[in-house]
Amino acid sequence: MGGRRPRDAGLATPGGVVSDTGVAGLTPGGGYGWLRRRYGLSSDNLVEAQVVCADGTVRTASADSEPDLFWALRGGGGNFGVVTSFTFRLHPVGPIVAFAAPFYPLEDLRQIMEGWKSRYLDSLSDEAIAVIDAAAQDLPAPLTLVNTFHMGGALSAVGPEDTAFAQRNRCTWSRSTACGPTPTRTGRPCRGCGRAGRAPGSTAPARCT
Repeated sequence: MGGRRPRDAGLATPGGVVSDTGVAGLTPGGGYGWLRRRYGLSSDNLVEAQVVCADGTVRTASADSEPDLFWALRGGGGNFGVVTSFTFRLHPVGPIVAFAAPFYPLEDLRQIMEGWKSRYLDSLSDEAIAVIDAAAQDLPAPLTLVNTFHMGGALSAVGPEDTAFAQRNRCTWSRSTACGPTPTRTGRPCRGCGRAGRAPGSTAPARCT
């Protein structure tokens, strides 16, 4: 492609949903992205990787070279070596794309998810909704963000043994994040303010101010 960027040519590969996650942290774990239902995971589109292994050797992993290592790198995590380069498959995207991310109050979470279930996510069980709701309500933070992603599509089209990623049969994926200073339930420092938190076994509240 010379000096042209893939975006300028109307091409892209599935990335992540968090802008500050690097490609080396994203891809070995699978890599959920906005293009997952159309083109699969980041790891599904990995064509080749150059890896520095624990013994210091540099290996090129692909379908034809080091196939076991290549299998492990696609969803098996980051414990198989230091990946120094990635080669990805590109797909046509755009040039105009649309994205919508509606936000709802946390107290309406269960009602909203039940509405989604009736329209779009009929495979999402009532038990799963209850678990997501309880986990979100239990996060002690000024702001709690609950992301729920619809899976399937191209992500599910890859065979369960074709890569090391083992969670392809899920209809949805949900993540609850506490945003802002939060109480810590261990004796370790709080990541929000760096202060020591509640000591193990203590009943005294630990608050970040």
